[in-house]
Amino acid sequence: MLLQRGIVSDNDEYLFPVNEEFTREDLRSFINYHKTNYEQLYKDKMNKYKGKTKAFDDEIAQNMQDNNHLIVNFPKNLVDTLNGYFIGIPPTIKVDDQEKDKVLQSWINDNSFVDKLSEISKQSSIYGKSYMLAFNNENSQLKTATISPDQSFMIYDDTINKKPIVFVTYGKNGKDEITGTAYYSDRADSFTYIDDVVIKDSQPLVFKGKVPAVEFFDNEERLGVFDSVITLIHAYDKAFSAKLDDIDYFAHAYLFLKNFDLSEDEQINIKQNRLIVTKNAGSEYDVDAKFLEKPDADGNQENILNRLTTMIYQISMIANISDDVFGSSTSGTALAYKMQAMSNLAVNKERKFTQNLREMFSVLGVQLPYGEPMDITFRFTRNIPNNVAEEAETAKNMIGVTSLETALSTLSVVDDPKTELTRIQEEQNEQTRNAVNNNPATDYGFNDSTTSEQGE
Repeated sequence: MLLQRGIVSDNDEYLFPVNEEFTREDLRSFINYHKTNYEQLYKDKMNKYKGKTKAFDDEIAQNMQDNNHLIVNFPKNLVDTLNGYFIGIPPTIKVDDQEKDKVLQSWINDNSFVDKLSEISKQSSIYGKSYMLAFNNENSQLKTATISPDQSFMIYDDTINKKPIVFVTYGKNGKDEITGTAYYSDRADSFTYIDDVVIKDSQPLVFKGKVPAVEFFDNEERLGVFDSVITLIHAYDKAFSAKLDDIDYFAHAYLFLKNFDLSEDEQINIKQNRLIVTKNAGSEYDVDAKFLEKPDADGNQENILNRLTTMIYQISMIANISDDVFGSSTSGTALAYKMQAMSNLAVNKERKFTQNLREMFSVLGVQLPYGEPMDITFRFTRNIPNNVAEEAETAKNMIGVTSLETALSTLSVVDDPKTELTRIQEEQNEQTRNAVNNNPATDYGFNDSTTSEQGE
């Protein structure tokens, strides 16, 4: 289904001509396009993350009665590993001005903003993108919500800046009717869509010309973590299922009896008691009993499973932290080399999220008095095991070569070097005061005698 006006870019961006008015007919056209091309695609991605998909689509195999269909949930493992590494330690969001920072931190805590950011990060790795929406609740309090892209989308203008025009979210109500809301820079239109889009209500928004939603994504192509390895994952599921099929076969192998004349009761007796008695062993008949065996492919299966496992983690660039090699890493440098590929992913994700967060706080700043968007600093800390003794030695060696703040920044136990410097200064001042107060010279009366002599 083609859009009547507007296009969808190769990076899954919805674009609309900047000099044309966006109408209800355009809204209907974009909803239809999204439902047709993306709604089921995103739902399938979530099903893969939840492990609710078929292992493989092989009609012949599925018609076999004893065929197993196992799912090894690589998608969830890949997504959770990356996001545990990227945002497992809550990021620091702050401004230098202490009074404004108190306002900012209070709002962040009241709105569980870091938890919502963690959910945004997970959805972005599953779907390739996710959205955060700002709104005022019934008490006029500024809030945010996490919106998945399976039933929502952002439309941008077709200029190089790609300024947001409208954010649309929709779903089905109890009557199986499509209802939703279109958020513009100045208003929010609630609508129903049966045969046509009908605007039911329109509420003004106070975000000073900004659409109150921001798209978050890991990369410009809007690729999820497991998109590039999904065929490898299906191949692994198929090979692993075949391996269990072989185990089932050997557990239920057919018994071949040559030149035996057995009644039904005797056959049952053999099955129950696992005993075969040959009554005519010395006769002219060639008597034989054995299980039918098929070729053993265990070695080949193990090789392909190991190769697929290596390729899945290698191509997805996610570290296999359950691998034995991680347990043998004795230094931070060795661990860093093993995490290098995933670190590159996280660095790129951090750049995108920093940009997206600055856009989000530009929207929130209309009602949240924290200052300017550029005043906020965002610090993401990688969630990895740290050798504190090794870090302390490094920081000690840097003192005198770099600033003390830079040296402190190498310590994973220090969240904020500036705050730590303030604490160090306070401790030094306290030690100085204690030294003066505890000095015995203060008890000799020098000050009193001097004052008395001057008075005479």
